[in-house]
Parts: sequence; structure tokens; C-alpha cells
Amino acid sequence: LVFSGLLSVVGSSLILNLFFKTKCKDPCRRLLAIMSFWDIIYSIQIMLQPYLAPAETSQLVWAVGNDRTCSALGFFNQASFAAFWYSGFLSLYYVLT
Repeated sequence: LVFSGLLSVVGSSLILNLFFKTKCKDPCRRLLAIMSFWDIIYSIQIMLQPYLAPAETSQLVWAVGNDRTCSALGFFNQASFAAFWYSGFLSLYYVLT
């Protein structure tokens, strides 16, 4: 999960970098940039999830988290669903144009 999350962060970062370098800011590119931002958040959450799980309740050896880190992971997990919504908006944009 860590390697695939890292690849996702790199790919989405490249998309965001390309978005900010170009002058064309049509709705399609804006939707793609916002979707890439939320994908970065989701990928970081996926990479950190095994390590920030509560050490008292997790059976993972490398879990060093506590209840607060578990709550933060839950928040970012729920917030990252925005990437899926923006993917749907981008699909809808292509259907309507």
C-alpha cells in the first residue's frame, strides 16, 4: 500500500503542477486539479494508515498511533471521498459537453 500510495501522490502532484503551469483553466482542467488534490489527501491517508492505527487495539507491530490519530485518519478517509465525487462530476461534464 505504501508504494502504490506513493505512486499516486507523485502522479497527482504532476497533474497539479501541470495545471498551475498552464494558462488554460477550463472547467475540465479545474475538476481534474481538484480531484488530484483530494487524491493526494487520500493516498497519504492510505500510506499512513498502518502506522497511525492505535497501538493499544491494533494487532499491527508497527502501529504507533493513539485515539487522536485514529480520529484524524477517519476524518481524512471520509473527506477523501471528494475525489470520487469529482470523478463523477468530471464524467458528467464529459457527457454534457
